[in-house]
Amino acid sequence: AQARASLAIEKFAIEGFNVDGDESTVTMSLADRQGNPVPDGTAVNFVTEGGVMIPPVCTTGTGAAGNSQCTVKIRSQNPRPQTLTPRAGRVSILGYAAGEEDFNDRNFNNVHDAGETFTDLGTAFRDDNENNAFDNGAEFSVPRTGTTPASGDGVWGATDVRQQHIIIFATSAAVITPTTIATASVSFIVADGNGNSMPTGSVITVTAVDQTANSLSCGVVAGGTAVIPNTLDPFPWAASLKDCAAGDSVVIEVKTPKTNTVTSRTVPLS
Repeated sequence: AQARASLAIEKFAIEGFNVDGDESTVTMSLADRQGNPVPDGTAVNFVTEGGVMIPPVCTTGTGAAGNSQCTVKIRSQNPRPQTLTPRAGRVSILGYAAGEEDFNDRNFNNVHDAGETFTDLGTAFRDDNENNAFDNGAEFSVPRTGTTPASGDGVWGATDVRQQHIIIFATSAAVITPTTIATASVSFIVADGNGNSMPTGSVITVTAVDQTANSLSCGVVAGGTAVIPNTLDPFPWAASLKDCAAGDSVVIEVKTPKTNTVTSRTVPLS
């Protein structure tokens, strides 16, 4: 059933905009309308806007009978979305499997009866530009007869249950943008070169540099390190400082987990 389908991404952002071969696990979980496992061997198909799905089809029950889910990987390589709508580097993944439309079982007989409302689904499609609409000729749709991506056929029945998720193919170099600069604290935003999240697991390090002769030792007392979490968006962070003065500085570094690429920015305090 459509309401029971879930799509999970292990890492929301990988170092894939400049690098081939970074991967993230993609898992589709299914159930019937009562929340029971679907039969082992149920096939799930995957299509992606960028990179490659390895493999493109998986079946439930593989590795664990009755698990009602299956797993593939997405690997970074060409093509890499370059458009600015909504932003470059955002890759759409669509998973779909044969199933049925949801309905309101008012008499609890586990059968769709005439007059019971249901979700009339159109053809499954991959919404690459994330506008919640099918753009004909520009976006993938599952080839099916009787329906269109814009609307269903008005009859309850079989459908492709579907879920979509975005993964970021992030740049190796970070963009570090200070938002607050003071002798007591510094805050900043870390993004990739396209305004998305840096790769999941990237490490942020903040180090104080004592450059004034105030006989005090400028140091970071909180927020000296952070790890980019599972997010699609730029990551805000702040560090608290002690015994710093105008003219001292902090060095912010971001290190990626795959290639160990380091981006560094020195921020003078004021």
